[in-house]
Amino acid sequence: MGIEKNISIHETAFVTSAFRAFDEDLSQDNFAKLWENNKTEQWVAEYLDHVSSEETYTHCLRNRYFLNTIKKLVAGGEVEVLINFGSGFSMYPFLLDEHIIHVEIDKPEIVDYKMDKIDYWQRNYILPKRNIHFIGVDFSTNYKESLLSKINTIKGTKSSFILIEGVLFFLSRTETN
Repeated sequence: MGIEKNISIHETAFVTSAFRAFDEDLSQDNFAKLWENNKTEQWVAEYLDHVSSEETYTHCLRNRYFLNTIKKLVAGGEVEVLINFGSGFSMYPFLLDEHIIHVEIDKPEIVDYKMDKIDYWQRNYILPKRNIHFIGVDFSTNYKESLLSKINTIKGTKSSFILIEGVLFFLSRTETN
């Protein structure tokens, strides 16, 4: 990483998962550790050294907050579909009720990698099967109509929760309008 070089977007997916795995009791994400690797451990150490040693707790708490909020909404029958923009390597599909439909949206290379890993872990009985739809999107392009069409096809008339936990940090003002 280094001070002069910022971490890439796809690298943040690994780092965020490592932060969540740092304190499973706090994050309530017992699957985040599946994304750990030696390179990520190096990025995390450098990041914590240059940014804040408390960052792991922030990510754990954020994950726990959204997880608990979504669980309550699901238990109350208010949410049937979780639409996760900038999903990275979050593991909400495996932490929530198995009947929820998940729409995981991120950059195509992240979505492709995540799909492959989840498929492998499910085939090897590490993760349970879930109803997950992956959509790769380049948010810097004219994506809105196509993305909305894909989401509506999956979602139909079901109630949904839109999570934008992992994407706003990377978008410009123009892209968020």
